[in-house]
Parts: sequence; structure tokens; C-alpha cells
Amino acid sequence: MELKIYIDRLKEGQKETFKGKISSDFLPKEQDLSFEKEIELSGEAYTAGDHLMIKLNAKILAFLPCSICNKPTEVPLILSDFYHAESIEEIPAGVFDFSELLRTDLLLQLPKFIECQGKCPERDTIKKYLKQEVSQKDNTNFPFSIL
Repeated sequence: MELKIYIDRLKEGQKETFKGKISSDFLPKEQDLSFEKEIELSGEAYTAGDHLMIKLNAKILAFLPCSICNKPTEVPLILSDFYHAESIEEIPAGVFDFSELLRTDLLLQLPKFIECQGKCPERDTIKKYLKQEVSQKDNTNFPFSIL
């Protein structure tokens, strides 16, 4: 399956549907970020007036280092019912390659913080370095605490 939509195939209300697995070769390869070999992709493309409409569903596993112990951790990245509109006038030669769109939107799903196994077993080791919660029983005045 290729990540291109040909506008001339979408005349008179026709839809192009796609479903299958595609290679993740267009996703970045970095030391602390890797991806499963294939992306499960489904969706449809159609025209609405002078716009190309794309609806995507995608799923892939990313591997990121745990924020606590730095071990590789599996993270599912899921795009559900993602819609994109593109002006047909801005599509060169009537062929829209949506690989960059898919790449960007999958990368936006990456979490800022990840722990292995939901709660890293090494968390107790670094607990003394983490900020402690301030108790309300302190003599400190918190004027907005009752809001």
C-alpha cells in the first residue's frame, strides 16, 4: 500500500478506502526512539467541494526509554478518526502524498513521560531525589489553597 492519493480517482463522490500494514521506514530512527516494523493503517479519502478529505486510523508500537530506569519501554501510538482537509488547488499534479502528515501526527502522540510496567520498579531508588509534597499542616500561609 502506498501513501498517495490520486485526486482523479475521486470524481463524482467516489471514495478511496485503504486498509493494511505499511512499512515504518519513513518514521525517524534515533538512538532513544524506535518503531515496530509495520503500521496498521486504515482510512478513506474523498473530495468535498474543492477539498480533499482524509480520515485515518493508525496504530504502531514505539520504543522509548523509561524516564526512571532508562530501559526500553513499549508505547502504543494510536491515531483514531484523525481527519485532515487539503485544498485540491494546493496538491501538485493531483497526487497527495500523506506520509509526512501521518509521520507528524504519529510523532505528536509520543508521551512526554513514560514509565516501564506502568510504575517503574526503580522509582523507590530515586524517591529521595524527587520533590516532596508540601503538607497543609505546615505553618506556611497558602492564601489560595481553599479555592
